Amino acid sequence: MLVNFCKAQKPYLPKIRQYLSRIKPLTITQQKKDLRQVIKKRLLLLSDEYIRKESILIQKRLMETKEYQDSKNISLYLHSVPMKEVHTDLIVQDILHSQKNNKKMFVPRTVNFKNGIMTMLRVYDQEDLNTLGNSSYKTLEPGPFYKKYIKREESSINDLDLIIVPLLACDPSCNRLGRGKGFYDQYLSKYSKKKMVSFVGLTLVNQIFDHIPTLTNDFKLSFLVTPHKIYKK
Repeated sequence: MLVNFCKAQKPYLPKIRQYLSRIKPLTITQQKKDLRQVIKKRLLLLSDEYIRKESILIQKRLMETKEYQDSKNISLYLHSVPMKEVHTDLIVQDILHSQKNNKKMFVPRTVNFKNGIMTMLRVYDQEDLNTLGNSSYKTLEPGPFYKKYIKREESSINDLDLIIVPLLACDPSCNRLGRGKGFYDQYLSKYSKKKMVSFVGLTLVNQIFDHIPTLTNDFKLSFLVTPHKIYKK
């Protein structure tokens, strides 16, 4: 019976092969787009309380690392609860209120939303933090001036010691998937490697996949911090 079935299919095999040859594998860009939809749905199932508790563990683990403790100029994102991001509030408070550590905090400011261009501006203290406005992503970001008349200190990527990079998903090899606008990809591409800079991602275990599809211009992180483990590239 099987032999007869195979013989019966022979006239159709060339057509089947021709059809299969026209089916192209998903591009890396499409794979990334599909993965973003998967992770966004996954994150929506997580309660704000769960993310808050996990974020405490993640932040404490980062602050225990030598990379963080030795860093003076630190860039970080100010988390958005609606976007289900890992919180950064404890790190913010550690930098702003621990005078003995002599750390400076730099926060992204959107320069051109359409083209994904941003810069890093210093936030000086708690009072300054309380005056920040919303960005195009509806996250807090600094204006160009501190106390209305003092131009903020700006930091290039090569002046920073540690950059906390937001992510949507990642893998154990420290590949990162962002939200698709390219802000950090463009900013990180300016890294000259003349100075050692640590690039760190804060991630829930729910955001870790076996493999993240990457392009040649995608930037790999130095290490990832989860509630209970640190992954290094």
